[in-house]
Amino acid sequence: MSGNHGVKVFARIRPTSKFAAETIELHPDNKSLTIHTRKDERRGYINNQILDWTYQTDHVLHNASQPEVFKKCAEEPIMKSLDGFNSTIIAYGETGAGKSFTMSGSCENFQERGIIPRTVSKIFSEISNRREQSIWVRISYLEIYNESMFDLLATIPGTPFVDPSSFTVTEDEGTSCRVKGLSVHIANTEEEALNLFFEGEMNRIVASHYLNRSSSRSHCIFTIYIETRSRVVSSAKYTVSKINLVDLAGSERIGKTEPEETGQREAMYINKSLTFLEQVVIALGDRKRKHVPYRQSKLTHVLSDSIGGRNNTVLIANMWGEESQLEETLSTLRFAARMRSVYCEPAIIEVIDPVKQCKQYEEEIQFLKNELAMHDTLTNRGQVVYEPLSETQQNELKRQVEKYIAREIAEMEIVNVRQIKEMLEIFRNSVHNVEKETEKRLREKYIFQEKTLVENQDVRDSGPTAPVGQDAKLLGEPDGKGFGVGVASAPIKANTMVLLATRGKIKSRRGKDVVDPTEPKRVETQGQDEGKSTATTGTRTQRQGSLRPTTPPPKSEAFVEFKQERGSEISRILHENKEILREKKNTSRELSLRINTTKVELDKVKKLLEEKQEERQEMGGSVLPETEKEVIDEEEFQHLQKFQELKTQYRADFYELRSVKSDIQCCEKLVSQCRKKLVTEFDIWYAECYLGDENENSVETESTERKSRKSIAIEDEQEKFDRLQLEYLMDEPESVAYYNAQMQTQRRAYYTEVGRQRQKPVLTKRRTNEPPGILTTY
Repeated sequence: MSGNHGVKVFARIRPTSKFAAETIELHPDNKSLTIHTRKDERRGYINNQILDWTYQTDHVLHNASQPEVFKKCAEEPIMKSLDGFNSTIIAYGETGAGKSFTMSGSCENFQERGIIPRTVSKIFSEISNRREQSIWVRISYLEIYNESMFDLLATIPGTPFVDPSSFTVTEDEGTSCRVKGLSVHIANTEEEALNLFFEGEMNRIVASHYLNRSSSRSHCIFTIYIETRSRVVSSAKYTVSKINLVDLAGSERIGKTEPEETGQREAMYINKSLTFLEQVVIALGDRKRKHVPYRQSKLTHVLSDSIGGRNNTVLIANMWGEESQLEETLSTLRFAARMRSVYCEPAIIEVIDPVKQCKQYEEEIQFLKNELAMHDTLTNRGQVVYEPLSETQQNELKRQVEKYIAREIAEMEIVNVRQIKEMLEIFRNSVHNVEKETEKRLREKYIFQEKTLVENQDVRDSGPTAPVGQDAKLLGEPDGKGFGVGVASAPIKANTMVLLATRGKIKSRRGKDVVDPTEPKRVETQGQDEGKSTATTGTRTQRQGSLRPTTPPPKSEAFVEFKQERGSEISRILHENKEILREKKNTSRELSLRINTTKVELDKVKKLLEEKQEERQEMGGSVLPETEKEVIDEEEFQHLQKFQELKTQYRADFYELRSVKSDIQCCEKLVSQCRKKLVTEFDIWYAECYLGDENENSVETESTERKSRKSIAIEDEQEKFDRLQLEYLMDEPESVAYYNAQMQTQRRAYYTEVGRQRQKPVLTKRRTNEPPGILTTY
């Protein structure tokens, strides 16, 4: 990959029935193509227009399938990433050229999946083959929409809420870029990784225009972080790498796409960011330039460590091979030609584990100590100790130093450096003790006065003075306060920690309140009940002849008796689940009312702010010349602060309501299961206790069948469909993880009820997880 020291460029032409074969000439080597343009007669007789343009690429993919594209473009850099190299695959081209299809593929057809799901499958397949290495995989999914960054995986359960406005691009010491605040999720299996991919795909922003009915309106970066450690060699070094799979939004001409007002604004941001990206590529291609304008846009800043340099970079130039799209095709090929001039020198990224390194240093120190002890033994210095001196040894050394100072001994034997340091410390303490003893003797003989008190004697005699104690403060005495320029007012920005705390409380309550009748503890209790029932079967059979009533009691009375005896445990679980369900519904009702009230207050405050803004504009307003910012009065500032507080409260209540509704659905399902189980157990118990001997055989048969069915879970329609689909997919085992992840994502989107209306490409643009307006009570 790094042999040519340049970015690899592949040209992929979208299949079309109107391919311009006369205009686009594909050469037999499959590495170059020529674009033939027509002469513009409007330029007159003197016309030096270039009509033929030839471009070189690493490979031209015409009518290529998805497996072929992955094998030629992505397989090599993906394999190198597992060895410690960073890799980036970028899909570039005009709108409708097939960039999203190349990267993501079709979610409905497993064979048409794109580079991202194939990369995930390839990575985990390779991990299973590398038994001698321990590999961890983490995933993030970033979206850049109108120069604002969003986390596409923020809706994953368990992800803490972070305000997207606080996302910042940071650089570490190794010039590696990361987005501060972006969530990174651990993926232990292929299915978990694909689950994250499908979740992000559902949250992407798409819209329709004249050329594409499901056009991506944002740049998306799917990043896979890989950490590889050796299981064979105990080394502190390990490799880290990341794979950036970039799906850029398509460049478009407003005259052709004919978007609406919002689409025009989106196209402006898209074309602007792509222009800055091209400027960065031009700067990287010129080795004489020292400055590269990475920070002109969010896209170039995030990709600053992913284009060229120590990175394996691959560009897939998607083209629409029709006559009407010839100008955009030439623009794409020009950008691809500039990318080929970017210099690449991939290098393995190694990191040192500080814990393992310290452990290795400790082992090396112990080895050197043993070697030094062996050397002392060979030189007849057997009593030299290199360990820290004990208290006894320190006292002995202190006595020797005192004798040396008193001239009782002529010299001291020097054994090692540790002894020398201890002797110097003893000498220092001795000098310090002598100084203190001398000062003590002088204070006993003389009376000392402070110079300041003597000079201010006249002031003390002129009037009473306050006693100087521990609480008195003198001029120039530090007051314990730090230096500051004033107290800042509370920020108007939303308090993110409130949302984090609220979300944490919601998650801590989730899963603790609901009592599941199929838990191991419940199963154990039911097993004990069945054991008791089995133990007493013989006794019940003996006394049935004498104690069984001639006519069985009504089922209503027998049901009460059943709930007090054999069905007490199931009845208790049902009662607890009903109580929890009732509390959840009350909480949902209260939250809905609170959200509606907050929404009404938000509308009022917003109306007041609009009135204040109109009033300020009518009066001309005032602007600070230094910052060119408008000056608002105290009343408008209070309205802004209140509006932000209400907005924060509304968002926190909304997310809590969403979690509560999810818990309500779970509770209702558990209550229904408990109720069915209670009725089934009652029918069996009633037949055993009160029906005649003619039903005993049928009861025993039914009991046996019931016990045989205990290991089989009760299937609803959805579970039955999943099982049948899984059996169908066994013919193609590689697709099981893909479809399982897709079904889990769709099921989670359905049950959370966040308002995801776009589970298929739609014709209108909308972010799927926006809070609704007025809510109805549950």
